[in-house]
Amino acid sequence: MYLPDMFARTRTGYRRSIATLGRKLITPKRMWHMLEVWPELRLQRQAETGRWCGWYQGRSIGMSADMGTWKNAWQDDKPCFLVGTGPSMRQQNLHRLSQGRAVLLNGALSLIKSHGIQPAAVVIVDYRFVRDRGQWLELIPANTPCFFTPAVLRAVCLRNRDFLASRPWYVLDNALRPYGRPRQQWRQLGPAFVLDDPQKPQAAFSLDLTRGFVDARTVMYAACQLAVYAAAGHIHLVGFDIGNAQQPRFNETPRTRLESRLDQAYASHILPAMRLFSRICQARGIQCWNQSPVSRLPDDVIPRSHWLSTGQ
Repeated sequence: MYLPDMFARTRTGYRRSIATLGRKLITPKRMWHMLEVWPELRLQRQAETGRWCGWYQGRSIGMSADMGTWKNAWQDDKPCFLVGTGPSMRQQNLHRLSQGRAVLLNGALSLIKSHGIQPAAVVIVDYRFVRDRGQWLELIPANTPCFFTPAVLRAVCLRNRDFLASRPWYVLDNALRPYGRPRQQWRQLGPAFVLDDPQKPQAAFSLDLTRGFVDARTVMYAACQLAVYAAAGHIHLVGFDIGNAQQPRFNETPRTRLESRLDQAYASHILPAMRLFSRICQARGIQCWNQSPVSRLPDDVIPRSHWLSTGQ
Protein backbone atom coordinates (compact mmCIF):
# COMPACT_ATOMS: atom_id res chain seq x y z
CA MET A 1 0.00 0.00 0.00
CA TYR A 2 1.33 3.45 -0.90
CA LEU A 3 1.91 5.79 2.04
CA PRO A 4 -0.52 8.49 0.80
CA ASP A 5 -3.21 5.81 0.46
CA MET A 6 -2.45 4.49 3.94
CA PHE A 7 -2.68 7.98 5.47
CA ALA A 8 -5.94 8.65 3.65
CA ARG A 9 -7.47 5.45 5.07
CA THR A 10 -6.20 6.35 8.54
CA ARG A 11 -7.90 9.74 8.35
CA THR A 12 -11.10 8.06 7.14
CA GLY A 13 -10.92 5.66 10.09
CA TYR A 14 -10.49 8.51 12.57
CA ARG A 15 -13.44 10.39 11.12
CA ARG A 16 -15.63 7.29 11.29
CA SER A 17 -14.58 6.62 14.91
CA ILE A 18 -15.53 10.13 15.92
CA ALA A 19 -18.86 9.86 14.10
CA THR A 20 -19.55 6.49 15.73
CA LEU A 21 -18.99 7.94 19.18
CA GLY A 22 -21.57 10.59 18.37
CA ARG A 23 -24.09 8.05 17.12
CA LYS A 24 -23.75 6.00 20.30
CA LEU A 25 -25.29 8.92 22.17
CA ILE A 26 -28.52 8.61 20.15
CA THR A 27 -28.57 4.84 19.53
CA PRO A 28 -29.92 2.31 22.08
CA LYS A 29 -27.09 0.18 23.43
CA ARG A 30 -28.76 -3.03 22.28
CA MET A 31 -28.32 -1.72 18.69
CA TRP A 32 -24.72 -0.54 18.93
CA HIS A 33 -23.52 -3.43 16.77
CA MET A 34 -25.26 -1.76 13.84
CA LEU A 35 -22.85 1.15 14.05
CA GLU A 36 -20.32 -1.10 12.28
CA VAL A 37 -22.39 -0.76 9.11
CA TRP A 38 -24.54 2.37 9.49
CA PRO A 39 -25.01 4.67 7.69
CA GLU A 40 -23.10 3.55 4.57
CA LEU A 41 -24.46 0.01 4.16
CA ARG A 42 -28.08 -1.02 4.07
CA LEU A 43 -29.29 -4.60 3.71
CA GLN A 44 -32.78 -6.02 3.32
CA ARG A 45 -33.52 -9.72 3.63
CA GLN A 46 -36.19 -11.16 1.38
CA ALA A 47 -38.50 -13.33 3.46
CA GLU A 48 -39.49 -15.58 0.55
CA THR A 49 -35.94 -16.41 -0.64
CA GLY A 50 -33.69 -15.60 2.31
CA ARG A 51 -31.41 -13.60 0.01
CA TRP A 52 -30.23 -10.10 0.86
CA CYS A 53 -30.47 -6.95 -1.25
CA GLY A 54 -27.72 -4.45 -0.54
CA TRP A 55 -27.04 -0.75 -0.99
CA TYR A 56 -23.82 1.11 -0.27
CA GLN A 57 -24.09 4.88 0.06
CA GLY A 58 -27.47 4.66 -1.64
CA ARG A 59 -26.26 2.68 -4.67
CA SER A 60 -27.22 -0.93 -5.24
CA ILE A 61 -24.57 -3.60 -4.74
CA GLY A 62 -26.89 -6.30 -6.02
CA MET A 63 -28.30 -9.33 -4.28
CA SER A 64 -26.57 -11.99 -2.25
CA ALA A 65 -26.49 -15.60 -3.37
CA ASP A 66 -28.76 -18.14 -1.68
CA MET A 67 -27.18 -19.52 1.50
CA GLY A 68 -29.65 -22.40 1.43
CA THR A 69 -27.91 -23.95 -1.59
CA TRP A 70 -24.95 -24.80 0.65
CA LYS A 71 -26.88 -27.26 2.77
CA ASN A 72 -25.23 -30.67 2.14
CA ALA A 73 -23.23 -29.20 -0.77
CA TRP A 74 -20.03 -30.97 0.35
CA GLN A 75 -21.58 -34.33 1.18
CA ASP A 76 -18.78 -36.49 -0.25
CA ASP A 77 -15.38 -37.92 0.74
CA LYS A 78 -13.33 -34.90 -0.33
CA PRO A 79 -11.38 -33.42 2.62
CA CYS A 80 -12.28 -29.88 3.66
CA PHE A 81 -9.35 -27.72 4.79
CA LEU A 82 -10.24 -24.69 6.90
CA VAL A 83 -7.10 -22.62 6.46
CA GLY A 84 -6.02 -20.02 9.00
CA THR A 85 -2.72 -18.16 9.32
CA GLY A 86 -0.84 -19.63 12.30
CA PRO A 87 2.97 -19.30 12.32
CA SER A 88 3.36 -23.11 12.25
CA MET A 89 2.27 -23.12 8.60
CA ARG A 90 5.76 -22.01 7.61
CA GLN A 91 6.97 -25.55 8.33
CA GLN A 92 4.16 -27.35 6.52
CA ASN A 93 3.63 -28.64 3.01
CA LEU A 94 0.82 -26.28 2.05
CA HIS A 95 0.76 -27.45 -1.57
CA ARG A 96 -1.12 -30.50 -0.27
CA LEU A 97 -4.15 -28.29 0.34
CA SER A 98 -4.91 -28.57 -3.37
CA GLN A 99 -5.87 -32.21 -2.76
CA GLY A 100 -9.11 -31.13 -1.10
CA ARG A 101 -11.40 -28.14 -0.67
CA ALA A 102 -9.51 -25.18 0.76
CA VAL A 103 -11.64 -22.64 2.60
CA LEU A 104 -9.36 -19.63 3.02
CA LEU A 105 -9.76 -17.46 6.11
CA ASN A 106 -8.48 -13.88 6.23
CA GLY A 107 -4.75 -13.75 5.41
CA ALA A 108 -4.72 -17.29 4.03
CA LEU A 109 -5.73 -15.52 0.82
CA SER A 110 -2.00 -15.04 0.23
CA LEU A 111 -1.81 -18.78 -0.59
CA ILE A 112 -3.62 -18.09 -3.85
CA LYS A 113 -0.50 -16.33 -5.11
CA SER A 114 2.25 -18.10 -3.17
CA HIS A 115 1.03 -21.71 -3.58
CA GLY A 116 -1.48 -21.56 -6.41
CA ILE A 117 -4.34 -22.63 -4.13
CA GLN A 118 -7.77 -22.23 -5.71
CA PRO A 119 -10.22 -21.58 -2.85
CA ALA A 120 -13.49 -23.44 -2.62
CA ALA A 121 -14.73 -20.50 -0.53
CA VAL A 122 -13.48 -17.48 1.40
CA VAL A 123 -14.66 -16.59 4.91
CA ILE A 124 -14.02 -13.20 6.55
CA VAL A 125 -15.92 -12.01 9.63
CA ASP A 126 -13.80 -9.09 10.92
CA TYR A 127 -13.89 -5.83 8.95
CA ARG A 128 -10.47 -4.92 10.34
CA PHE A 129 -8.86 -7.52 8.09
CA VAL A 130 -10.24 -5.73 5.03
CA ARG A 131 -9.11 -2.40 6.46
CA ASP A 132 -5.56 -3.62 7.11
CA ARG A 133 -4.99 -6.27 4.43
CA GLY A 134 -7.58 -5.39 1.82
CA GLN A 135 -5.11 -5.67 -1.04
CA TRP A 136 -5.30 -9.47 -0.75
CA LEU A 137 -8.96 -9.41 -1.71
CA GLU A 138 -7.91 -8.78 -5.29
CA LEU A 139 -6.29 -12.24 -5.36
CA ILE A 140 -9.69 -13.95 -5.01
CA PRO A 141 -10.63 -15.43 -8.41
CA ALA A 142 -13.89 -14.43 -10.02
CA ASN A 143 -16.86 -16.66 -9.12
CA THR A 144 -15.31 -17.69 -5.77
CA PRO A 145 -18.01 -17.87 -3.06
CA CYS A 146 -17.36 -15.18 -0.43
CA PHE A 147 -18.93 -15.43 3.04
CA PHE A 148 -18.85 -11.99 4.68
CA THR A 149 -20.47 -10.37 7.70
CA PRO A 150 -22.33 -7.08 7.08
CA ALA A 151 -19.42 -5.11 8.58
CA VAL A 152 -17.03 -6.83 6.16
CA LEU A 153 -19.36 -6.03 3.25
CA ARG A 154 -19.22 -2.35 4.23
CA ALA A 155 -15.42 -2.44 4.39
CA VAL A 156 -15.21 -4.24 1.03
CA CYS A 157 -17.45 -1.66 -0.64
CA LEU A 158 -15.42 1.17 0.88
CA ARG A 159 -12.30 -0.29 -0.73
CA ASN A 160 -13.75 -1.45 -4.06
CA ARG A 161 -17.47 -1.16 -4.76
CA ASP A 162 -17.13 -3.35 -7.87
CA PHE A 163 -15.53 -6.30 -6.05
CA LEU A 164 -18.86 -8.03 -5.39
CA ALA A 165 -19.99 -7.82 -9.02
CA SER A 166 -17.84 -10.79 -10.10
CA ARG A 167 -18.06 -12.94 -6.98
CA PRO A 168 -21.10 -14.59 -5.34
CA TRP A 169 -21.43 -13.21 -1.84
CA TYR A 170 -23.25 -14.59 1.17
CA VAL A 171 -24.26 -12.74 4.32
CA LEU A 172 -22.98 -14.25 7.56
CA ASP A 173 -25.41 -12.69 9.99
CA ASN A 174 -24.24 -12.82 13.60
CA ALA A 175 -27.11 -14.52 15.44
CA LEU A 176 -26.32 -12.76 18.72
CA ARG A 177 -25.87 -9.38 17.00
CA PRO A 178 -28.31 -9.70 14.09
CA TYR A 179 -28.50 -7.14 11.33
CA GLY A 180 -31.24 -4.58 11.97
CA ARG A 181 -32.36 -6.20 15.23
CA PRO A 182 -31.37 -5.86 18.89
CA ARG A 183 -28.72 -8.04 20.48
CA GLN A 184 -29.96 -11.45 21.58
CA GLN A 185 -29.16 -13.68 24.53
CA TRP A 186 -28.08 -17.31 24.24
CA ARG A 187 -31.51 -18.70 25.05
CA GLN A 188 -33.17 -16.57 22.35
CA LEU A 189 -31.33 -18.29 19.52
CA GLY A 190 -33.96 -20.87 18.71
CA PRO A 191 -33.98 -24.53 17.56
CA ALA A 192 -31.45 -24.03 14.73
CA PHE A 193 -28.71 -23.54 17.34
CA VAL A 194 -27.09 -25.92 19.81
CA LEU A 195 -25.97 -24.60 23.20
CA ASP A 196 -23.01 -26.18 24.96
CA ASP A 197 -24.84 -25.95 28.31
CA PRO A 198 -28.53 -24.91 28.33
CA GLN A 199 -28.23 -23.81 31.97
CA LYS A 200 -24.98 -21.81 31.76
CA PRO A 201 -24.12 -21.44 28.07
CA GLN A 202 -20.68 -20.29 27.01
CA ALA A 203 -20.98 -21.22 23.34
CA ALA A 204 -23.52 -22.01 20.65
CA PHE A 205 -23.30 -23.61 17.21
CA SER A 206 -25.47 -22.87 14.19
CA LEU A 207 -26.86 -25.84 12.29
CA ASP A 208 -28.57 -23.60 9.74
CA LEU A 209 -26.58 -20.67 8.34
CA THR A 210 -29.74 -19.17 6.84
CA ARG A 211 -30.57 -18.37 10.48
CA GLY A 212 -27.15 -16.88 11.17
CA PHE A 213 -23.84 -17.98 12.65
CA VAL A 214 -22.36 -17.69 16.13
CA ASP A 215 -19.13 -15.80 16.72
CA ALA A 216 -16.40 -17.15 19.05
CA ARG A 217 -13.76 -14.44 18.50
CA THR A 218 -12.07 -16.47 15.74
CA VAL A 219 -12.96 -16.74 12.06
CA MET A 220 -12.16 -20.46 12.27
CA TYR A 221 -15.36 -21.07 14.22
CA ALA A 222 -17.47 -19.44 11.53
CA ALA A 223 -15.78 -21.69 8.96
CA CYS A 224 -16.52 -24.74 11.14
CA GLN A 225 -20.21 -23.88 11.03
CA LEU A 226 -20.06 -23.55 7.24
CA ALA A 227 -18.32 -26.92 6.88
CA VAL A 228 -20.91 -28.69 9.06
CA TYR A 229 -23.80 -26.97 7.26
CA ALA A 230 -22.34 -28.11 3.93
CA ALA A 231 -22.08 -31.67 5.35
CA ALA A 232 -18.32 -32.02 4.92
CA GLY A 233 -17.36 -35.47 6.18
CA HIS A 234 -13.64 -34.80 6.77
CA ILE A 235 -12.69 -31.42 8.26
CA HIS A 236 -9.08 -30.33 8.82
CA LEU A 237 -8.16 -27.23 10.81
CA VAL A 238 -4.99 -25.68 9.36
CA GLY A 239 -2.89 -22.99 11.04
CA PHE A 240 -5.08 -22.94 14.14
CA ASP A 241 -2.15 -22.41 16.52
CA ILE A 242 -3.73 -19.96 19.02
CA GLY A 243 -0.99 -20.17 21.65
CA ASN A 244 1.63 -18.30 19.63
CA ALA A 245 -0.55 -15.38 18.55
CA GLN A 246 2.15 -12.89 19.56
CA GLN A 247 4.38 -14.18 16.77
CA PRO A 248 3.99 -13.02 13.17
CA ARG A 249 1.49 -15.05 11.17
CA PHE A 250 2.90 -17.39 8.55
CA ASN A 251 2.69 -14.67 5.88
CA GLU A 252 3.90 -11.78 8.07
CA THR A 253 7.24 -10.49 9.27
CA PRO A 254 7.97 -8.86 12.64
CA ARG A 255 7.71 -5.51 10.88
CA THR A 256 4.36 -6.21 9.17
CA ARG A 257 2.72 -8.16 12.01
CA LEU A 258 -0.79 -7.12 12.99
CA GLU A 259 -2.14 -7.46 16.51
CA SER A 260 -4.03 -10.64 17.43
CA ARG A 261 -6.51 -11.13 20.27
CA LEU A 262 -6.68 -14.92 20.14
CA ASP A 263 -4.77 -15.38 23.39
CA GLN A 264 -7.20 -13.21 25.34
CA ALA A 265 -10.27 -14.96 23.86
CA TYR A 266 -9.03 -18.54 24.21
CA ALA A 267 -10.38 -19.59 27.61
CA SER A 268 -13.61 -17.59 27.58
CA HIS A 269 -14.73 -18.07 23.97
CA ILE A 270 -12.58 -20.25 21.73
CA LEU A 271 -12.12 -23.35 23.91
CA PRO A 272 -15.82 -23.70 24.88
CA ALA A 273 -16.82 -23.18 21.25
CA MET A 274 -14.37 -25.77 19.91
CA ARG A 275 -15.47 -28.29 22.53
CA LEU A 276 -19.02 -27.84 21.26
CA PHE A 277 -17.85 -28.17 17.64
CA SER A 278 -16.16 -31.45 18.57
CA ARG A 279 -19.43 -32.70 20.10
CA ILE A 280 -21.33 -31.77 16.94
CA CYS A 281 -18.81 -33.62 14.76
CA GLN A 282 -18.94 -36.75 16.91
CA ALA A 283 -22.75 -36.77 16.90
CA ARG A 284 -22.81 -36.48 13.09
CA GLY A 285 -20.00 -38.91 12.34
CA ILE A 286 -17.74 -36.16 10.99
CA GLN A 287 -14.01 -36.80 11.16
CA CYS A 288 -12.13 -33.71 12.29
CA TRP A 289 -8.37 -33.18 12.60
CA ASN A 290 -6.13 -30.40 13.86
CA GLN A 291 -3.20 -30.01 11.46
CA SER A 292 -1.28 -27.55 13.64
CA PRO A 293 1.68 -29.27 15.35
CA VAL A 294 1.82 -26.57 18.06
CA SER A 295 -1.86 -25.83 18.59
CA ARG A 296 -2.95 -24.83 22.07
CA LEU A 297 -6.20 -26.71 21.48
CA PRO A 298 -6.03 -30.02 23.45
CA ASP A 299 -5.89 -33.26 21.50
CA ASP A 300 -8.93 -34.55 23.37
CA VAL A 301 -10.96 -31.73 21.78
CA ILE A 302 -9.72 -32.09 18.19
CA PRO A 303 -7.20 -34.91 17.56
CA ARG A 304 -3.92 -33.86 15.99
CA SER A 305 -2.68 -34.94 12.56
CA HIS A 306 0.76 -34.44 10.98
CA TRP A 307 -0.32 -34.99 7.40
CA LEU A 308 0.82 -31.52 6.34
CA SER A 309 4.22 -31.84 7.98
CA THR A 310 7.05 -31.22 5.54
CA GLY A 311 8.58 -34.41 4.18
CA GLN A 312 5.65 -36.67 5.01
